[in-house]
Amino acid sequence: MLPWAFLIAAIACLLIFAWICVFIEAIYDKEMVLYLPRFVYDKGDDPVEGGTKRNDDETIYARCTKSNYIVSHIGPLLMSIIYFGFFFIV
Repeated sequence: MLPWAFLIAAIACLLIFAWICVFIEAIYDKEMVLYLPRFVYDKGDDPVEGGTKRNDDETIYARCTKSNYIVSHIGPLLMSIIYFGFFFIV
């Protein structure tokens, strides 16, 4: 049963990467992609703020080009290759 799980995981990761590529290149009509950076200081975790984030806090988005956004999300493609490798090894 384990090899089939690797095959399903590989196909799922490949589809996730394909969806990112199709959405950014074909559907998203702006030239620059706006996204939330991963490691931004969250006021909700600050003990001085009481652990709650206010609704009026500004959200700061990062900008990058479409190609850089796709390259930065290459993880699912790499995981797909690794899962395919495990499928054929097991």
